Order: sequence, then C-alpha cells, then structure tokens
Amino acid sequence: DHIIVVSDHSKNVYETTTATVQDTQTGQVIEGLRCETPITAVNYPVRHFEATPLEGVSLDCDFNFLAIAQMGPRKNLDNTIKWFVEEFRDTEVGLVVKTNIAKDCHIDYEHTVARFRGMLQTLGERKCKVYLLHGMLSEEEMTGLYTHDKIKALVSISHGEGFGLPMFEAAYNGLPIVTSLWSGHTDF
Repeated sequence: DHIIVVSDHSKNVYETTTATVQDTQTGQVIEGLRCETPITAVNYPVRHFEATPLEGVSLDCDFNFLAIAQMGPRKNLDNTIKWFVEEFRDTEVGLVVKTNIAKDCHIDYEHTVARFRGMLQTLGERKCKVYLLHGMLSEEEMTGLYTHDKIKALVSISHGEGFGLPMFEAAYNGLPIVTSLWSGHTDF
C-alpha cells in the first residue's frame, strides 16, 4: 500500500524509473510502466553516544582515513585499498578498514586477514599503512572510531551505496567524508 525509503535519492529512483515490457504470448508492448504506489522518504535519526576508545587499536600514523564496508563487489573495498596504496605509497598516512566478509565470527576473521595479506602483498613496499578492524563494535566504540583524533576523514567509493549509514554516522559525528556525488548520501 505504501513504500517507505531512507533517502530522497531512493524515492526519486522509484518515482522516475520506467520500464518497457512485452507480453511473450501476444507480443503486446507496454511502455512507460512505473511504480504508482505512494512513496515517503524517512531519514535515519541522528543518535548520540558517548565515545569509547577502542582497546588494542594503535595507529602509527597521525593522519588516517577510515573505510567501513563489508567486503564485496558493490562496496568496492578492494579498489579503495589498492587506490589508497597507489596514491599514498610514499607517505606516512593510514587507512583504517572496518570490514568483514560475511559475519563477525573467527572463521570470517581468518578469511578476511588472508584476503588482506594477499592483496597487500601484491601492492609491494610502501610507507602508508593499512589497518584492519574486524568484528562487532558497540555504538560507543563506533563513535570513538569516528571521533578518534588520528582519523581525519571517512572514505567510501562504493558502487551505489544507497543511504550509507557509516557515512551518515561519520557526518553527524563531524568527520569529513570523501565519496562520490551520487546516491542516497547526497541527502545529507
């Protein structure tokens, strides 16, 4: 009866997308098929949590980017890491990657570490650092990550992120964002 989406971008996509279909039995073509269901965009709320420092996280670089994404083609994390290393190979700057492949379990951790090691080995020697964070973090720990004095910007170069909750959380915690100028995050 009604569609609720998290961004004006998503609402616009639903409202402006049309399709042409053809009945395979009669050959009749119908053009301009579109969603006629009412759509409302309801954005996420800004939530406030006390920042909790992350135990065991030591950043050698004074300037670090943050990337938060599940490992997968749409999130483009492989290229994020590759392009970061290519750009900052001779610079003492870091990329903190909060990720997993499928779950936050130990087996997933082992697979994620193996994938990172394999990828970083192919990229050669470098001054820049890539840090891996794996596993669940509390809202307070995530706030601590967004407000860490050595983390200077969040980077997301995904392929059609949608709303992008990590970007939204980074924004309302005052962390600058480096991303594309397309998709749901353009709402904020």
